[in-house]
Amino acid sequence: MARQLLAIFATSLACAYIIQLFDIAASGGFQINVFKTLIEILVLGTVIYLHFFIPLLLLSVLLVLFLAFLRCHSMHCSFFGGGLFGFSLVSGLVLAGIEQGWELPPLGGLCGAVCGWVYWLIATGGRPQTPTL
Repeated sequence: MARQLLAIFATSLACAYIIQLFDIAASGGFQINVFKTLIEILVLGTVIYLHFFIPLLLLSVLLVLFLAFLRCHSMHCSFFGGGLFGFSLVSGLVLAGIEQGWELPPLGGLCGAVCGWVYWLIATGGRPQTPTL
């Protein structure tokens, strides 16, 4: 169970930076100066992290418990569940007016899928076994 909690914490922490990276890539905003782009990702990712970390962490725990309830422990379930979770969460933020941009919900889905895959890798150690919760 410690691996699952570590995985939830790690992916909740990383998702702010991953979605910022995807957003910059989608908008074509990569600078020629890689250092400046990296600083932009770190600064804006930290702002997102500070703003949404606690709700994201709690919702991630609920998602993992829901997938455990369904006895869905495969990589595909984590990948699809994370993608659907990311798409839904970012769509809600766009609909509520907190964020703007039509490209954000698909980027949230992509980020959620990557985080779901990373969760599965950490929680299971990359082995196709059933984790215990």
